Amino acid sequence: MRVHQFPLATLLAAAIALPACGSKPSPDANPAGTASVYSSHGDSGARQNGIAQTATGSELEAPARLRGFVPRIDAMAQEPLDRFNKNLTAYKNTLGDVVKAMASDRTRLGLPGTGTFSELSDSMLNEIGGGTGFAPPMSDAQRQRLIGQLHRLIGMYESDVGRASR
Repeated sequence: MRVHQFPLATLLAAAIALPACGSKPSPDANPAGTASVYSSHGDSGARQNGIAQTATGSELEAPARLRGFVPRIDAMAQEPLDRFNKNLTAYKNTLGDVVKAMASDRTRLGLPGTGTFSELSDSMLNEIGGGTGFAPPMSDAQRQRLIGQLHRLIGMYESDVGRASR
């Protein structure tokens, strides 16, 4: 006669698992008491438990990007045109990221997503080749116009954000 071990194994597994069902999670598992360490609205612990360099949704994104981008714009204006055109696709991608960050900041502050800022940013991105793919080569006149538009757009952003933050 053969002894049935399956019910015994099931009973043993249940005996081991049942005590764990009644235990409560450690309060140290999520000291902020929030579902996400990235949120901050009304969460006193979310900021100190957040991950460094991760936006919580309340900080502006563009200022950090602009610190490195603005000096690069001035260097772009001075470099030989052939080198500028060789790097144009990389510039286009960086410009797209910076413009998206500025637009996100404007939205975060309740500024309209239409108007002169949007028109200028759309025009610039279209002129430089917009979207994905390679950027078409530019003449020196086109490059200087683009750089002037970039400075104007950044000035508009800083002015609008400064007024909205007061």
